[in-house]
Amino acid sequence: MTAKLAPILGSSNLLFIGCGALLLGVLLFNYANAKGNQVLHRAQPKDAAGIGIEEDAKERGTKGGLEEKSEPTIWGGVDVVLKSRYLILICIMLMMSQFVTALIGLQFNQVLEVQVSELDLRTAYLANFYGMTNIVSLFLQFVVSAPMLHFLGLLLSLILVPALMGVGSLAFFFAPTMAILFGTRVANKSLTYSVFRSAKEILYIPLSYIEKYKGKAVIDMFIYRFAKGGIGAIIIGLGTIMTVTAIRINYMVIGLIILWILIVPVLIREYKKRETARVQG
Repeated sequence: MTAKLAPILGSSNLLFIGCGALLLGVLLFNYANAKGNQVLHRAQPKDAAGIGIEEDAKERGTKGGLEEKSEPTIWGGVDVVLKSRYLILICIMLMMSQFVTALIGLQFNQVLEVQVSELDLRTAYLANFYGMTNIVSLFLQFVVSAPMLHFLGLLLSLILVPALMGVGSLAFFFAPTMAILFGTRVANKSLTYSVFRSAKEILYIPLSYIEKYKGKAVIDMFIYRFAKGGIGAIIIGLGTIMTVTAIRINYMVIGLIILWILIVPVLIREYKKRETARVQG
């Protein structure tokens, strides 16, 4: 729909429509949340005085001066990650994936801005791109991911994801066209959201309780943001000393993909050790 509306209404007007849709979503969420709380409140067991048992227990606990459990801090999770070779390897692999994703996105946007200079047409092009990405992601997630992980195994599945992106990046050297970047970017986003995410969750299975409770939280919340911010800072720094062209970005992408692929076998060896120890109990 966005692809059809952008040339007619204009990209600026679509922003207002998007804001309105988000506001409507927030209002509907708050309404559903309030209704859900009302249902839970009515379903809660009451004592003879009509007071919710759980609410009364919380009230008595507060008045009695019971100490609340301290919330886990981000630094506790960082300490857990740094003490685990396995978690560090997971972090490195995820950082490589985020670096590659950010660089391919920058490369894609650079070439798109040159080849599609008109703003509304560029908006329509991006709408088609994200629509295609969503379709491919859904297909991969519901049709391909499970059989792929079952028949190829974790090692080959984790290697295949960056390898396919690498094929697209290598093709860009020989045919630096928007079509090649379109396919590479779709593969990058759709594989990351489906196969790679599913495989990543399997890697968390042999973690200890503390590693899952603290370490995984740090990885999911902090590492992704740190990686995106880090590669952004590197690009800004490089931009001060050279022109960061799409071809130069492509060299960086290929280098990072090679490192990404090399780290996977090391990570899988650690995974197998932990999985064997977990099964043996």
